[in-house]
Amino acid sequence: MVTMTLPLRRGREPDWEAAARAIRCLRLEVLWGAGDSLYPWEDWLEDAGELPGAEAAFVLLRTAQAELRQHAAGLRGAVEHGWPEELIVFETPAHRVWITGGPSWGEPATDLTYPLIDLAEAGITDAAGFEGYTSYASQPIENRHFEFAAEDLRRVRFGVAAAHAVEQAAAIKHPAPDASPREWLNTWVAELHDADDDETGGRGLLRFAARGLALSVWLKHGNAEIMAAGLVERARALTLLADAGGLAEQPQRRRSNTAARDARTIADELADRFEALADPDHQADEDVRSFVENTGGTLGDAIENEVASRALLEVVAALADLCGDDVGDLIEAPPEPIPSVTPPASTCRYAPLAQYLSLLLVDQLDWSAGEQAVDRLAAEVREECRADLAELRRLLSGEGYWRFATWESIGAHRLFIAASHGGAGTDVAMSIGRLGRDGILEAVGAAGWSLPDPDFEGPVQSYVPGHGPRA
Repeated sequence: MVTMTLPLRRGREPDWEAAARAIRCLRLEVLWGAGDSLYPWEDWLEDAGELPGAEAAFVLLRTAQAELRQHAAGLRGAVEHGWPEELIVFETPAHRVWITGGPSWGEPATDLTYPLIDLAEAGITDAAGFEGYTSYASQPIENRHFEFAAEDLRRVRFGVAAAHAVEQAAAIKHPAPDASPREWLNTWVAELHDADDDETGGRGLLRFAARGLALSVWLKHGNAEIMAAGLVERARALTLLADAGGLAEQPQRRRSNTAARDARTIADELADRFEALADPDHQADEDVRSFVENTGGTLGDAIENEVASRALLEVVAALADLCGDDVGDLIEAPPEPIPSVTPPASTCRYAPLAQYLSLLLVDQLDWSAGEQAVDRLAAEVREECRADLAELRRLLSGEGYWRFATWESIGAHRLFIAASHGGAGTDVAMSIGRLGRDGILEAVGAAGWSLPDPDFEGPVQSYVPGHGPRA
């Protein structure tokens, strides 16, 4: 059985703003430590190499954030609009529980199964307020850490910081495309004011990095609007510099004001170049021509190279050193909200999921009372029900392996989930159904249950591979 259960305390609603913040501040080591088989690393990395590496970390974080945001939108839509083919809502004395999944032979039993596993193992459902989830990773979230050497971990954190700088850059207003080079320079350098103070230094450095990325786009592309694609392009180019050895030349920073001091010095050295950018006569100077020839391209390209390879490399490295995994907390803008997406038609289930899964919530059960209730049944159903009760007792004892049943702890209770296999032999889901309809579950003191409706009209396909819909 591959299932996902998400319990939420009754009277509460999921905190989607907190989930959005958790996606923004996603820690790559949480995903990395979940194991090789849980997340699609190769798909996410594209052509960005492998961890540890700044470019790989940059691409991984942005791709994982986008995918998790999409999964969260699907979950929110299913919770708020309902998606009975994919999700059961089950009430316990203390919780509402959302349940999806079923038996699996490699393919997901529902469209929601794997997206919800991804969200839960990344810590997003915890952030949204759900009290637990069905775990699939070998290590709990709090025990997942990178085991890279210090210089490798620094490159990973550099890539993460660059990704957050892109988000900060996209959230603030920059000078107009036709603004003067001096205005662009002054706006950039002004962000270093807060970096001189250790209490506000991280935010000042992040804004300086964000402004620097926008400045790089403007220098590269002239009067073009500062678009998200351009910011991503320049930030990824910056991570390539870090991976190529540029980061090794940057000293480890312990205070933000030293990084701000050095970045201001670099900006001051570039002031004359910005003046030349505004004055065609200056561009004919031998010094300017030599500066451009040494780099190649245009004067804007040459200045951008200095901005990136010196100032931005310095400041993003300082962010990685000073803030580690917490750079996302410094962004001064709300995270991208999680929308409530109307669920599409399920590609896995024909009927409501409640027609496939039997649910049983238990605490302490009185088996003697159950046996007495069986004795009171009509003779024609008594023996079958007695066998059903014995099968249920074996299930709840935890004996043996159950391909078509599993259980989860929900508060003080255990929630058993069973699916009918539609074949010959013992079928505990059918047993639970008969016990419920004959009043035996109530007699033993079960706290709650949900059973497929035997009068349901419509196709319900079997979970057994090769079997199509059955009436």
